[in-house]
Amino acid sequence: MMTLIKSIGMIFFLCPVLLFAQADLTENKDYVHTQKGSVFKGQIVEYKQGDYIRIRMHSGDTVQLQENKIKKIVQKGKSLYLFKERGYFYHLQGGIQGGLGLYEDFVLGLSFEHTFGYQYNRWLGGGLSIGAERYFDGRQLIFIPVSLNIRGYFLPQNRTPYYSLNVGYGFAGLLDKQQYKEASGGLMLNPSVGIRFGSQKGAFTLDFGLKMQNAVLTRNPIEPSSWGWWGPRWLKKVEKIRYIRTGIRFGWLF
Repeated sequence: MMTLIKSIGMIFFLCPVLLFAQADLTENKDYVHTQKGSVFKGQIVEYKQGDYIRIRMHSGDTVQLQENKIKKIVQKGKSLYLFKERGYFYHLQGGIQGGLGLYEDFVLGLSFEHTFGYQYNRWLGGGLSIGAERYFDGRQLIFIPVSLNIRGYFLPQNRTPYYSLNVGYGFAGLLDKQQYKEASGGLMLNPSVGIRFGSQKGAFTLDFGLKMQNAVLTRNPIEPSSWGWWGPRWLKKVEKIRYIRTGIRFGWLF
């Protein structure tokens, strides 16, 4: 009798344990979502970056999926790190910049930039950038900056801080020639730091930077009589300007 009671007690004790173990065995740890909407649940056993992923299903079967057919992968509730640390990249950015204007007042400007390059590893990549900028500082200037870009990412995670540095030349043009008759650009320097959100399929970026841009402006001749007896002596015929702007940019990287 005691043996039967012990046996029944052991069964009741083992049932929750077995159920828990079964639940643990059948827990879906990895979720692979395809471009067509299918979801494969199991455990990733092999991942060859840029080529394929192999996932072992709970049935014991192993399925191989090409990476270009995969939309996203979620592993244990978190996105799997799939950012391509080596390969070509394209980065489109737009933002606002702020600094002092013609009358020493604070003004805002707009900036857009395209960068195409090659990422050698997580820490170092390089490329060529071209953009367009307008400062709205009363001088009617527009800049077309062309520069070399270097960049890198600090962490092997989808969400990571990164650095970027652009060095080049900003070509200048005038939208209105009432005040100035010609403009020329100069050296451009733009260091920035930011955060990347996403994976190899595309990533949202947010960065903060400092923009330094040189320019030279030549004024139109002004009749002294139009300014009274003192004349326009305080106006320089040629202005050498160094813009210093702080900015915030949003972008898409793929």
